[in-house]
Amino acid sequence: MNRGINLEAHGVWPARSQAAVYSHVSRILLAFQSLPLLAAAQVASKAPGREDPASGLGCVRTINTAEQTYALTYKSGYSKTLAAMGMSEGWKSPSPEAAGLIDETLTGGKKAGYVFIYKPGAANEKGEIKSYTLTARPMKWHEGALSFFTDESGVIRWTAVNRAPTAKDATIDSMPGLNN
Repeated sequence: MNRGINLEAHGVWPARSQAAVYSHVSRILLAFQSLPLLAAAQVASKAPGREDPASGLGCVRTINTAEQTYALTYKSGYSKTLAAMGMSEGWKSPSPEAAGLIDETLTGGKKAGYVFIYKPGAANEKGEIKSYTLTARPMKWHEGALSFFTDESGVIRWTAVNRAPTAKDATIDSMPGLNN
């Protein structure tokens, strides 16, 4: 005999759709995944007007996680835009056009001193987007600035050269100074 309390029946734990559960689980996983970034942020440059590489890297990870959640939730592949992973005005519930997976600042493509450029792959015959690329470049490049690249594989790459990062750059495992 189960003597446990049914929290759902008492309104303490409301019933949720599968999409909402995926959304909450991905946010919890992201919170734990980002803990090492807090330590790295202490080392990052705090000069005014400079990008924060740890936060920029965290945003790239956030977008990767949100894209995986989006693909699992809506079964139509990856999102068409960063804005589709955010919330629209008057947002009440998740949808493919406004999934509520990332914050408003990030959907605008600028955060933590970085510019994020999201490019979805071409849609297949079913309208599904099966690939994407994302680059994160400092708003103002300077010696020592880091740029990041990722795609649907989830592998994050970096460069300290003044150019767009690519899939041919080194993975973040090789990046000095950040606890990955």
